[in-house]
Amino acid sequence: MVKQESLEELLKKLKVHSSSEQHEKAVEFAEKVLAHNADDKEAQKAQIIALIKLERFKDCVKVFERTPKLINDFAMEYAYSLYSIDDNKKAMDVINTGLNSKSISKFKQRGLLHLKAQIAYKEEDFETAEATYMQLESGSYDIEGEEHDIMVNKLAITALAKLSSPSEDTSISAPEPGSESSHEQIFNIATAKIGEGKYSESLELLQRARELVNSSDGLSDDERASELAPILLQASFVHIVLNQPEDAAIIMKIIDPDYTSPAMTTIATNNTVVLQAAENFSNPHKVLRSFDKVQSPSYAPTAGLVRFQRRKLQRNRIILEHLVGKENAVKRAVKRHLSIFPDDYSVALLPALPTVTDPFAAAGSKFSDKKILQRLLASYRREPANIALGLACIQLLLNQAKPNYDYAAEIVDALLSNKSYPALVALASYVYIRQGRRSRAATLLASYV
Repeated sequence: MVKQESLEELLKKLKVHSSSEQHEKAVEFAEKVLAHNADDKEAQKAQIIALIKLERFKDCVKVFERTPKLINDFAMEYAYSLYSIDDNKKAMDVINTGLNSKSISKFKQRGLLHLKAQIAYKEEDFETAEATYMQLESGSYDIEGEEHDIMVNKLAITALAKLSSPSEDTSISAPEPGSESSHEQIFNIATAKIGEGKYSESLELLQRARELVNSSDGLSDDERASELAPILLQASFVHIVLNQPEDAAIIMKIIDPDYTSPAMTTIATNNTVVLQAAENFSNPHKVLRSFDKVQSPSYAPTAGLVRFQRRKLQRNRIILEHLVGKENAVKRAVKRHLSIFPDDYSVALLPALPTVTDPFAAAGSKFSDKKILQRLLASYRREPANIALGLACIQLLLNQAKPNYDYAAEIVDALLSNKSYPALVALASYVYIRQGRRSRAATLLASYV
């Protein structure tokens, strides 16, 4: 016969397991206590904290879904669990509701603000992220090192903004060697240099960040390995961009997989796949199989990756599926991709490309230019809002022995009715001028000055 433990006995065991970091046992006894008394505050808190410590975020979310009244007391824990499973929209809703609560403590408020800034950063909402950190800076710092963390995170926002939208803005300067600076600070500046296209400078800074980690006396061996992993991973990427695969491969071998997060493991595998692709490009099926090990065909966003990284990884997979001839899969994938990243026109043309070159045809075979144009125009008529497809049609219409400016102008007019970009306006002006419609070109240009 199994002995029935009293509520008092269960609470004692729960306290022991919670204080001794035995999280599995803490969850077990919290559930037993809650079976006796579903409103026991101590058991509720112990269960939530233990599930987060175990990184069982989906289970933690289910706890809140079953008992919504817990959200008011544990808004931070609920929002963090949602953030950790990539439900950022819902996490932001929970945060904003918590911040508007009159009963929230100053400490919990700052915690929610930090998480809000992190989610905004991850989703490339730089305006919200910067405004949130400004709000934190206007208050008093409650935790040791918080001021430094905010400085580093603001620098990370600038770096990601440069990666996502490279521009001619003022370049970020790194502190002089020997000055007081952290490896996180130097790492973020190195990332900004990638966005600026200054890859050699980025490599120098990444080496400097690596040296700062290795020379730090305050890190254990485990902490040192964890801090080095993202630095090495970034350096391998820069070497790939610089067409230095041997250097990139050497660095990839140094990274200890035991000290990489799931997100970093995804990026590391992607880097490895890119290196393999250079050797096995004639066999894209083999490269795609390698990619399948890190990213499922569902194209589900990967927790821990920022929007910029998710966009790159999804794009890589779509291109590989195109190379192996999965035309229907590519069409579905592009549609899903553009629903998440509507401005990523780099993949918008892929569904039409199999009509241009047959991946299963003999090497070097292709359709005639006339046939290509006919097929692209047919695709464009089905997708008149596809800017990349429309531009491809215009390019071919203008490249003919006898350019068809009238048809090109018709497509330009349709594209301009949907969206206007500087490059599209310039192209439209060129087509109008070649048509002899100089006044129309002048009017268009004047409207965008």
